[in-house]
Amino acid sequence: AEKGRFQTIFEGLDGSLYSVRNSEKICVFQLDNLGLHLRDSLPIGGLVNGFYENSTGKLLYFATSNGIVRIGKSKGSKPVYVTNQNGLPGNYIAGLLADTAANFWLGTNKGLAYFNRNDSLRVFALADGMQSTGFHLQAALKLRNGDLWFGGSNGITIVPAGGLPPDVKTKPKVQLT
Repeated sequence: AEKGRFQTIFEGLDGSLYSVRNSEKICVFQLDNLGLHLRDSLPIGGLVNGFYENSTGKLLYFATSNGIVRIGKSKGSKPVYVTNQNGLPGNYIAGLLADTAANFWLGTNKGLAYFNRNDSLRVFALADGMQSTGFHLQAALKLRNGDLWFGGSNGITIVPAGGLPPDVKTKPKVQLT
């Protein structure tokens, strides 16, 4: 049996349970009538603050203190990290929520990011209507109507259920006073 400190736990589509052990790896458990059994472990370290599994059940995404980690469920899959070097505003992901189109939103320590199924990123700043540039650990909630709420240092930022807002086309006018 695995021993150590387990920080978070997530349930996959097939009933697998994913739990972070000592911030070193993710243990994969299966629960049945006889108890909890360790099936596998994933080489993903750091704090894990969010989880997403794609609809086919073949890809897992973990929101970590080291960025987003994508890994396939097949044996021998290697983790792929998406970090600030790939355009993420900050590597510490405090919360992850999927929208109704199966894309997901990331509340980071340095802003809000939209991550679509093609692994492209769009970062939102205060000029886009964000209440904060820093979001708090697991202060993320998906409402029944599909709205996504992210809690930050200056309030709550709400992403409407309708999805990605359009880019602003009008340039701001400079006013000197």
